[in-house]
Amino acid sequence: MEKMDDYQKRVGTIGALYKKGDLNESEVLKAQKIPIIYSPSVDNNHGELNVVSLSPDEKKLLQAKLDTFYGDKKDCWEDTNEARKTLKAYSISKKSLMVEQICWSAAYNNSNAFWLVSKKPPYTPKFLGDARYLMIAEDGSLRMGRTIKSRGIGDCFYIQRSVWDGQSFRLLLDATTGLCKGFTGGAWTLPSFQSKVEVTTSEFRASQPSAKAKEILHKENDKLADAKDYESILKLYRENARIYRNKIYENLKQHIIELKLDDEKTNELLMIELSLLKSQVNYYYINKILWHSQFDLFNGWLSNGLSITNNELETYFNVIVKNKYDYSFDTDSQWDYITYIAYPLSAGIIEYTGESYKLTDLGNSYIRFMRKNMYLVAELAKL
Repeated sequence: MEKMDDYQKRVGTIGALYKKGDLNESEVLKAQKIPIIYSPSVDNNHGELNVVSLSPDEKKLLQAKLDTFYGDKKDCWEDTNEARKTLKAYSISKKSLMVEQICWSAAYNNSNAFWLVSKKPPYTPKFLGDARYLMIAEDGSLRMGRTIKSRGIGDCFYIQRSVWDGQSFRLLLDATTGLCKGFTGGAWTLPSFQSKVEVTTSEFRASQPSAKAKEILHKENDKLADAKDYESILKLYRENARIYRNKIYENLKQHIIELKLDDEKTNELLMIELSLLKSQVNYYYINKILWHSQFDLFNGWLSNGLSITNNELETYFNVIVKNKYDYSFDTDSQWDYITYIAYPLSAGIIEYTGESYKLTDLGNSYIRFMRKNMYLVAELAKL
């Protein structure tokens, strides 16, 4: 505990775990934001992996491809004849399979390799890594993990969990149980890395913009617009008062007093401040719904003053989006470029002129804001 306090610069502070003191925590390291991994729901059989049977010819062709990953200085080193006996395949989308077979074995542990392959020849396997197990979690995400025993008596372990993001497995948890001290199971679970999962489905993302998302986006604006007089605005403020909001109010009030402005300039300053704030609130709600590929389209094409026709948009959707993220689009679904563009259109980010799509004033302002805050782009849903 003292080591933990020391690392976090808490020694001697009121928040220390071991050596408490009277110092405040102004120098304590700030907690890092937990990364979010967006995981698509995959084909499953009532919450279990959807096992697929392969014909002898399909197995022969596929295993010939997998054999190339085995050998000295390769991803796997298990004997290929033994590995072939353990081959399993699971459907995860209309186009893709995930295949598994043993990768290596040692005194206390073993691990299976996983590949992403197409459902039809030539398969073209993509190695995804190795782990002890593959499973469908309760939230519908596809996960793999391992618990490696460090000693035969099982008193210390290395733990790793990963989740499928549609293209690869992303690290979810990396941890150990601490030093090997002779008692079964180890003393702790000490994570060195953690992230959290948000499961996405095409049905939710497609239907949300037309109703719920637009309602959320304009909820606060509508409240203020409905307040027709000074007393109504004060009432609205009191009903939604918070400690931090009150602090902002007092700081802003004090700042205006110190500037010694007349009423006209004070009103103008407040209107500027309010317009900036409301713009950023709108951008925040857009970011909760907009996809990364949609931002790429607007940032790289439409923000240059160009427009995009239906045919060009359909090509972008089919060539760029579906090929890059083919796991999300099943041939039986209603997904097409019209559905794909539904939210940006309904939210007023783009408009249709009858012949083509182009950015609105809101869309152009949003793109400029995001360019100045590129870390926000990285947090957009990965589709």
